[in-house]
Amino acid sequence: MNRQQDRKPCEGLWQRSDLEGKLGPPLLFLGRLVGRRLERALVEEGLGLTPAQARILLALHFHGPLNQQSLALHTDVDPSTLVSTLDVMERDGTAVRDKKPGDRRAHLVSLTERGESQVPRLFQLWDTVEEDLTRSMGAAERKALLGMVQELIGRLHAGDPPCG
Repeated sequence: MNRQQDRKPCEGLWQRSDLEGKLGPPLLFLGRLVGRRLERALVEEGLGLTPAQARILLALHFHGPLNQQSLALHTDVDPSTLVSTLDVMERDGTAVRDKKPGDRRAHLVSLTERGESQVPRLFQLWDTVEEDLTRSMGAAERKALLGMVQELIGRLHAGDPPCG
């Protein structure tokens, strides 16, 4: 077998640099790979959603209706990007912005029936992506990985503003 074929993808990517042995770069790289896999799965399923739209649908499903500021925090979507994304989602009939009672300037964003109907397909999609990601792991390894990732997220998120 060729030496190149024996190597794992991206093995040695950070060797001979100040980043060798660091956890951050591989985690960032993993996040990008998972994001690309999700994007590909959204296209393959024909949902017609971007990853940001999928995050918005799920945030509104679990926490909606939300004002746009809270929605931006829940989804980690820049507020200026959120406005244009919501414009598309309103045109597609998956979300709607209504005036917030008592505050003419504020809007509450909620899912439409069509948006809500896409949520189960998103859950199935995530199951597929997760299966691809953890195929070679046993149940205990998956549980341990999830615990470590959740702990890291908790540590990094501790100084951020609350999501609501």
